[in-house]
Amino acid sequence: MLANWGVFTRRHPATVKRRVRKGIPDSLRGIVWPVLAGGDELARRHPSMYRRLLMAAPREDDFAVIRNDLFRTFPRHEQFKEEGGPGQLALMRVLRAYAAYDTEVGYCQGMAFVAALLITYMPEEIAFWTLVAVLRRRGLRGHYLPQFPLYLEHVAVLMGLLAKHEPAIYRLFEAESIGFTMFGMQWLLTLFAHSFPFEFVVRVVDVVCLEGHKALLRVVVAVLRLLRQRLLDTPGHALLKALRTLPAKLNADEVMSKAMAISVTSEELAPRLVQVIHA
Repeated sequence: MLANWGVFTRRHPATVKRRVRKGIPDSLRGIVWPVLAGGDELARRHPSMYRRLLMAAPREDDFAVIRNDLFRTFPRHEQFKEEGGPGQLALMRVLRAYAAYDTEVGYCQGMAFVAALLITYMPEEIAFWTLVAVLRRRGLRGHYLPQFPLYLEHVAVLMGLLAKHEPAIYRLFEAESIGFTMFGMQWLLTLFAHSFPFEFVVRVVDVVCLEGHKALLRVVVAVLRLLRQRLLDTPGHALLKALRTLPAKLNADEVMSKAMAISVTSEELAPRLVQVIHA
């Protein structure tokens, strides 16, 4: 299937979507993610660009934030826990290259988790191009632009989706003055990697690489649906802490099943959202 990906996808899009939603075998993620997102194609088109980007001097403010974030990104993960180790150095290079590649975005906190996830599964240069593809081809770049335009639009869309699909949680959030801006950055900008179980996070990346931002919105609503009773039973003063302190284990199959059953129509996306995604 991978050898003739373009042909297979055009002929069997439903089969591809179904298999990805069930979870890509872990041993294949390093091959499949770049193919799904388009990172492998970008790497073939630009065989020497990554090396050139590494020679570009980053903006000092970008470089300072990147250096600080190296120590905060998967600090207990074997690949990244060593200060100045190979994992941290690879992460620094990928983030520096992206800052040079996309000067409007530069570097934004949250990107480090996404880049690190990719580095754990694939060679550094392919990880860079897959990061480019996820942000640009799968519609997530606006999360990291100055003033976070896509994130703010997603916050508004998510409140609408909660009102439709989870009215009890919506009413709870309204009553307690809880908004997605109070916890959502850790969920959306890191693709859940900041505080969710790793086994769940890679399942999120599976669907985002294929389906982009709509899949991410579905997953947010599904997680809240799964946590519904826990949230409704939580006293108001402790609700925000409950949203930031999540279960150590999360049934990824259950979340994904619920997520992909949630409808997100084009009409439910704010009109400005389409403009932000394609900016």
